[in-house]
Amino acid sequence: MKNSKIGESIFTIDFLLEKLCAKGEKNCTIENLLEFDAEDITGGVAFFSIIYSVKFKWKTPASLNSIIVKVPKLQGALTHIKNALKDESSNEGLKEKFEEHLEKSHKVEEEVYTFFSRKKDISLKLPNFYYSQPYSRYNNNGVLIIEDFTPHATPIKLIPGFSNEQVEAVIDELAKLQAISLKDRSWVEILGKDMPKSDTLDDFIPVIKKLVEIDEIKFKDSIPKLLNLAHLCTDFSFYTKEKYGFMPFLVHGDLWSSNVLWKFDEHNKATNELVAIIDWQMSRPGNPGVDFGRLLAVNTSTEYRRKNTERLLQRYLKKLEENLGEKPPVTFEQVLKNFCLNAYKQ
Repeated sequence: MKNSKIGESIFTIDFLLEKLCAKGEKNCTIENLLEFDAEDITGGVAFFSIIYSVKFKWKTPASLNSIIVKVPKLQGALTHIKNALKDESSNEGLKEKFEEHLEKSHKVEEEVYTFFSRKKDISLKLPNFYYSQPYSRYNNNGVLIIEDFTPHATPIKLIPGFSNEQVEAVIDELAKLQAISLKDRSWVEILGKDMPKSDTLDDFIPVIKKLVEIDEIKFKDSIPKLLNLAHLCTDFSFYTKEKYGFMPFLVHGDLWSSNVLWKFDEHNKATNELVAIIDWQMSRPGNPGVDFGRLLAVNTSTEYRRKNTERLLQRYLKKLEENLGEKPPVTFEQVLKNFCLNAYKQ
């Protein structure tokens, strides 16, 4: 078992246990290990990583029975793009952009977990962070080792999406995390320099256009909407103080159902108890409306948004003030104007 690899990665069980021991985890040693199992919980379809849930069986009890090993990997994205684009030259150009994106996004996630782990606040709905090392297109040594929630938590399906109680739970946690980012500004320069170029989302526009060739009848009416959304997201996601008039917040950037975990009950059904917000690869200094807007637009119905947007914004700002201990650096009017959330009423 010694030097056994974790799945198809280059990392061994010895390497993993060494890092866990270095973080003070008790009895997580190769000598105490009876056996282990590494399951790819992405099912091989993730865009930018392979995520292994590594489960341990110990000779004597240890402080951890499982862990997540996240390995950056570009192959998933390339497979999806290859299926959409038949032009090999286009594929090669996208590959280069995606490689650059993966290097930066992995570093961003490392920095976010490092930032919050320094707070030593066990109430934060984030995975415990154990170890990471950088990814580069010139090697495959990147890795992130974090807490495993699979034994007791699960994401929910995009449809039907979040319940009102779940939306409120995410908003409350966002307010807490973003209050921390407003009090401690040490993350701003670090994440700011690793932000992707402003044309990153525009790279998906050729893929959107190719949907017509795949199935013209099915996608013809959707193409204009998707193109408008891509251009809107590109403009909306990238923060400047001149544009919005207030200091940047630390935003998650990809807040949809698969990146939010809920405790499950005895029937393996998700409850309303928030366990963790994960996958911080798209984080950046930005407009908190990126998270608020994506939370509502992707995970709730149009009817729910129309009825609840203003109420939820008021809740968010109230929670933000409670966590800051003072008035937030953004007003309700700025939220409505600058975050374009009034568009949900159209």
